[in-house]
Amino acid sequence: MVCRLRKSLYGLKQASIQWNIRLTEALHAAEFTQSKYDYFLFTKRVKGKTVVLFVYVDDLLIAGNDIDMIEELKGVLNTTFKMKDLGNLRYFLRIEVLRSNEGIVLSQKKYVHELIEDTGFKDAKIASTPLEQNLKLTTVDYDKDIQSEDALLENKTSYQRLIGRLIYLTHTRPDIVFAVHYLSQFM
Repeated sequence: MVCRLRKSLYGLKQASIQWNIRLTEALHAAEFTQSKYDYFLFTKRVKGKTVVLFVYVDDLLIAGNDIDMIEELKGVLNTTFKMKDLGNLRYFLRIEVLRSNEGIVLSQKKYVHELIEDTGFKDAKIASTPLEQNLKLTTVDYDKDIQSEDALLENKTSYQRLIGRLIYLTHTRPDIVFAVHYLSQFM
């Protein structure tokens, strides 16, 4: 005996796909255009007014230059889905959004502080460059050839996790790009 569900259940593999299909259909019905470069970006333009919707898993980020169009979009979404409006954006994808009269500032300061604390470098000295200049790092194979006394990492997953977090930071911190690129050669 086989049962066919009329709707997908949260937590099943198919749930996110079904949710995305329903969301896309609702947005197309509301005359939103899906980007051909990023399928999770939807836009609607009417007489110089623009509303943009970005989807990340099950979070939606709405921006626009017309409050009436934004409220209209929220209404469309509320009739199709059970939703909660969290208000103005403050933190998204580990990026902090700060507003002032002069404009908007995007910052990863909180994320960097968490990373520093998690890695145990909270009390480390500040340096003007991410790595000391002309630092020589070697591979395990090289160390075996020259019979080096350097200790191997016991848990390489923590090192790999750190590199992954640093790679994420490179989106907003070009000075870290150099250090991550250099260190990733030794993974």
